[in-house]
Amino acid sequence: MVGLEGMWGFLYFLVALPLYQAIACDFFACNYGFFENSSYAFYQMTEEPVLIVYTFGIMLSIAFFNVSGVTTTKLASAAQRATVDSTRTVTIWVISVLLGLETF
Repeated sequence: MVGLEGMWGFLYFLVALPLYQAIACDFFACNYGFFENSSYAFYQMTEEPVLIVYTFGIMLSIAFFNVSGVTTTKLASAAQRATVDSTRTVTIWVISVLLGLETF
């Protein structure tokens, strides 16, 4: 199921991303005149290589979360997976506050 989710996400953005980059706009959600600007994102990665490290870190984090979720559902139940999923944001925020990355 996780593979299907990834496939549909990939296909969606294969179609949607070129459309988003063609939409010109001038309000708060714009990226230098367009709704989405991938070329500027790649430029930022060349200027700040640590962004590439962060990108791969996020990819690994999502992969770990998906494997953990499938394993939790397999070994326990979908209700326990939903509980873990709903507390994820609060847990990350609490850890960020404890590490001094956020303020309360």
